This record gives sequence, structure tokens and C-alpha cells, in this order.
Amino acid sequence: MRGLARGLLTGVLALHAADLLHRDLKPANIALRDSNYDDAVILDLGLAKLLDVESITRYPTLLGTTFYMAPEQLRQDRALRASDLWAIGEMLFEAATGDHPFFRQGEAMGIAEAVARLSTPPVLPPDLPPDIAELILRCLSDVPHRRGTVAKALSRLA
Repeated sequence: MRGLARGLLTGVLALHAADLLHRDLKPANIALRDSNYDDAVILDLGLAKLLDVESITRYPTLLGTTFYMAPEQLRQDRALRASDLWAIGEMLFEAATGDHPFFRQGEAMGIAEAVARLSTPPVLPPDLPPDIAELILRCLSDVPHRRGTVAKALSRLA
């Protein structure tokens, strides 16, 4: 689990260092070299956005996969670096439990209900290593600045 977290964070750190937001991180956009969780590769930059370039994207708009969108994206605000961290938290939770932290497959609800649900932190398995549990909970904060930065998240991993 730590290797997967490190691989995802390292990939997103490289994107952010290049002033790119992925905006659509999800399991389908992650590949594992040689089926190795320690060697995750981020794919599909189709919705990536350069941070320092004016976009043709007009807000409000939903852009990405709603199941993995941060609360600010679901509210149709601009995606942030912290939005990519949110998606990492969701994917790590899924890797640890086999379930999405907030939604069930096939569940139908409106955007307002979905955003409200994201404000309650998920219950983590008790056997999760403390550094991974802390990383997931930080990433899944509904307040973007509480998620911190990718570099800080990497430094907190044991």
C-alpha cells in the first residue's frame, strides 16, 4: 500500500512541478508496470490543464469522472492541485478496502447530496498503517487547503 501511495504521489508531484493538473485521476487512469503496486504510472492526460495558461474551460462545468471528483469540482469550481490529492485519497481508500469511500456502484443522487456526503470522513479499516490512514484522511478533507501538498504528503510516508 505504501508503494502505491508513493507511486501515485510521485507521479502527481511531477505533473504539478510541470504546472499541470490531471483533473481526472481514477483507477482506470493508473497502470502498474509489471503488475507492481510500487511502480504506478499515471495515464490519460486528456483533461490535464496547464496552471499558467488561460483555459477555454468555462465554469461552472463538470469536467472529469464524478465518482472521483473533489468537492470543489462537484460544486463546479476550478480544479486545484488539492483536487488531484483528493482523487489519490479515494483511490488509496479503494485499494485498502475494495470499496469507494463515499459512494456505491449504481447509486443515484444529485450533485448537492453528493457534495454533502463528501463532508463526512470515511471510516478506515483499523489495521491500516497509521501513515497511510493519515494520508487518506488528509487527502479526503472536504476543505482543499487541509489536504496539504503532494510534497508534504510524500514526506509523511514512513
